[in-house]
Amino acid sequence: RTALNGSLLEWHISAGYGGAVSGYGMPFWVDMTGDGQPDLLYLQGGGGTGLHTDWCVAYDMATMTEIPIVEPWEEMAASISVEPLEWKDGNILCRVTDGAGQVYSGFQPAEEESWQEYAYVPGKSGYTTMEILAETAELRVTMAFRMEGPHILGSYIGELATVLTYDAEANAIVRSGPITVSVFSNGEA
Repeated sequence: RTALNGSLLEWHISAGYGGAVSGYGMPFWVDMTGDGQPDLLYLQGGGGTGLHTDWCVAYDMATMTEIPIVEPWEEMAASISVEPLEWKDGNILCRVTDGAGQVYSGFQPAEEESWQEYAYVPGKSGYTTMEILAETAELRVTMAFRMEGPHILGSYIGELATVLTYDAEANAIVRSGPITVSVFSNGEA
């Protein structure tokens, strides 16, 4: 799909069972290295039914080499703790604590007989997204988090977000901002 001026807006490739799965690939020209020459970032992703993941590859066009991207998913997941407090009307009331000691609360649906078996397992979520911010030469990354249930994947409690930028010393695109927390619903912790 292109804009009126001919620039590329998006490029989607979709396939799957009953439309539940889709994928896409989009090229971007962004000066990540600061050398005045646009670099090629190719963003890909896909998923369906609550599971989605994005990934990106970057190429320094001045040297014609790939720029490594250090994906922060594990670090983001480990930056919080999530603990179940009590079961209320079909939901677990959860306390979320970040690395700075800030406390949030939210709900996750669960059956009353199994809610105490739910646990937060730090790791890459089933839902991760990347957005390329050309104006600031950043990648904004977002990862949803939830507690894992014994028999079914629960819905997400909230999201973790941060940004990645190019680090000349490491010659890589790495996390360069704080990890922020947001929850989808508020409870009383």
